[in-house]
Amino acid sequence: MILVDLNQVLISNLMAQVRGKADVKPNKEMIRFMVLNSLRGINVKFKEEYGDMVLCSDAGDPWRRDFFPLYKHSRKAARQDGPFDWDNIFNICLLYTSPSPRDRQKSRMPSSA
Repeated sequence: MILVDLNQVLISNLMAQVRGKADVKPNKEMIRFMVLNSLRGINVKFKEEYGDMVLCSDAGDPWRRDFFPLYKHSRKAARQDGPFDWDNIFNICLLYTSPSPRDRQKSRMPSSA
């Protein structure tokens, strides 16, 4: 089984698109293409050895903090001091990781990735 941190794939592709420049407006369709292409590449590379891919995602209050109180404890302050609009970045991520309004059981990300 291939476990993929979908949030990390989304953020890394977003950062690749804007090339570290906070003044560049992300293109949601391009991010979608890049994410699906990344997932396809991971699947092609590892499917034969590890099997099916499972996309993993967590919300703004991850369970890890229950077990590791210092989990990412300094990230919020670093994000506030940084040049990026993290609220916008997380909203873009939610487009692909949150359930569809019509069907709360299914993600908006196509399952054919």
